[in-house]
Amino acid sequence: MNVAAARARCPICNKEIEGRPTNPSAPFCGVRCRQVDLGKWLDADYRVPVAETDEGDGEGEGRDGGTGGPAGSGVKVNTGRGGDA
Repeated sequence: MNVAAARARCPICNKEIEGRPTNPSAPFCGVRCRQVDLGKWLDADYRVPVAETDEGDGEGEGRDGGTGGPAGSGVKVNTGRGGDA
């Protein structure tokens, strides 16, 4: 196998890169490309696919039974909107 063919490329600028531990920024060529990639995640240019579920319109009671606490906990959360004292 040709060693040059096994070389990785930076996913941002496509430059050939050294692997770790030689390149601490791997899999990127350097700090700049790491920051560009982070910016793409923060700007939602990249998205992790989510499977949609058919659980109604998303309003009203949720999986926690409408208590506002962690799912299935039965814990009510004080939202500071008055009501019960």
